[in-house]
Amino acid sequence: MAQDLRKLMRNRPEDTGALPAGHEARFEARLAKEFGSEKQKLKSPWLQWAVAAVLIVGLGIFGWNNIGTPAIEGVEMVAVDNVTIVEKQVTMADISPELKQIENFYKTSINVAEVGPTEVILTAQIDNLKFRLELLFKLKEKLKELKNQNDEQFNSIQA
Repeated sequence: MAQDLRKLMRNRPEDTGALPAGHEARFEARLAKEFGSEKQKLKSPWLQWAVAAVLIVGLGIFGWNNIGTPAIEGVEMVAVDNVTIVEKQVTMADISPELKQIENFYKTSINVAEVGPTEVILTAQIDNLKFRLELLFKLKEKLKELKNQNDEQFNSIQA
């Protein structure tokens, strides 16, 4: 069973690397037999035009129906001239009910006063602004404390 590879290599037939004569023609014949010849094109150009026309008409009808109806039923279109844009402002009333009462007091005082803002109202507003500023400073300090606590907890976890 064991054979010398050198002997086998010496006795092997010479390989020129060329394909046998007629190989290409036989291969093309087999391809044509298996897969047929080139793709068949549409036999008449009027069929192509008919397909294109049907697509265009179908897309046109689909688009016309979708443009004419609103996206949500029951929604009424309003002219832009009739709409007033109101920007939502964050007030102290959004934060707590006590501050809402204070704010309402000052607003009614300003709206009821016949001569406009008085010294008493302005002083009260200044006091209110000072109170708001104090609240913001307290909030800032609490945030610093929370950040320090989180940093200490993170460091203790790492250690």
